[in-house]
Amino acid sequence: METDFSIELQRSNGCRMQLPYRRWHCLTFYPSSASRVERVGAWGRQVGVVRAGEVGLYPAGEPEIIDWHGRTDALHLHLDPRRVGRERMELGLGEETGIARYFICNEAVLIELAASLYESVKAKAFEDVSLLVDQIARRLADAHPAKRPLPQPELGRVLLDDILDLMHGPAAARASVPKLANHAGLSLGRFIRKFSASFGTSPHDYLVRNRIETAKGLLSEGMQIAETATECGFCDQSHLTHAFRRRTGMTPAAFVDWANL
Repeated sequence: METDFSIELQRSNGCRMQLPYRRWHCLTFYPSSASRVERVGAWGRQVGVVRAGEVGLYPAGEPEIIDWHGRTDALHLHLDPRRVGRERMELGLGEETGIARYFICNEAVLIELAASLYESVKAKAFEDVSLLVDQIARRLADAHPAKRPLPQPELGRVLLDDILDLMHGPAAARASVPKLANHAGLSLGRFIRKFSASFGTSPHDYLVRNRIETAKGLLSEGMQIAETATECGFCDQSHLTHAFRRRTGMTPAAFVDWANL
């Protein structure tokens, strides 16, 4: 997790994800063939069998439901839209932060960059990872159609992204639901109801999920499980292990073994 991007490694045997709001742009790379993938949103329904080496692009702000049917391995690069806007400004292309949506993107340069990013993540070559993310952000800004982003919804007295910024990455370890409610200028009960209505899950569950995603990154970088638990806001190693297994189907130790394959 960096200030304007994060990387998630997925391994699942069939799962569903409901995204009432996508905070950042997402580039998904499939290193091996996957079973049928189904995506449903306001733009319609798309279904396809993903092949090894394919890439998808999914803009920030767009809600959707994703079903992965069967065994799926994937790398998800989550990129702050403002990063794309800055790249476009530097290229003299305006300051638009949005990108076009592709169920599967066949652009050869982007596929090559995504494949290299996956190999660098697996090899823990983190300097290469940062350089490749730079190149991907520049490619998205330079070679892909700009699209006006959806307006950000509000939660209390702040924009929703202002709350989500406090629930991702290192900030998630220090956040609590009462603090988030206070930041939004809402009572605790009203904050929980409004957040749950928007996301289909409670702010506590959303916060725990994001702490686990941060833990995946730290474990992949070689941090010990007990230290990772403390760093991500869990009481101890046992607390992290219980939450990790409940949400991923594997223990942190099993995840480390897989990430090191």
